[in-house]
Amino acid sequence: MALSNLSIVDATSISDEQKRVILTIVDDISWDTDPEEKKKHIKMIETKINNYFKYITSGQVLNNYPESVGYGVAIVIQCKYPITRKVQEIYGKIAEQFKQRDILFGYFVEPQLDEMKKTEDAENVEKKEEGDDKK
Repeated sequence: MALSNLSIVDATSISDEQKRVILTIVDDISWDTDPEEKKKHIKMIETKINNYFKYITSGQVLNNYPESVGYGVAIVIQCKYPITRKVQEIYGKIAEQFKQRDILFGYFVEPQLDEMKKTEDAENVEKKEEGDDKK
């Protein structure tokens, strides 16, 4: 599933608290590739975002989730891998364009296992040091 299937919505959730339907794009492709692959990746993201936009503006999202009538919409990209500065700039431009149409747009990068390991290691060192101080 995910980014390789451009014609489907990867995940949908409804936030009653925020009064928003949240449409998630799962980007499970690494940006650590050659320039041609990066161009293909960007094109896939653009196509998927455009398909989500059509899904929203056609009213299909309200047909599928009638309980969300009166709610706003957000598109979120869940990135499995860190993104490049160029992609951050592209996402910033997309956010501005969607903001004009009252659609929130954002992204987040999943924590990387090696980063989580570093955090755990640092916490273990701190605990050990705290224990040493008490002796």
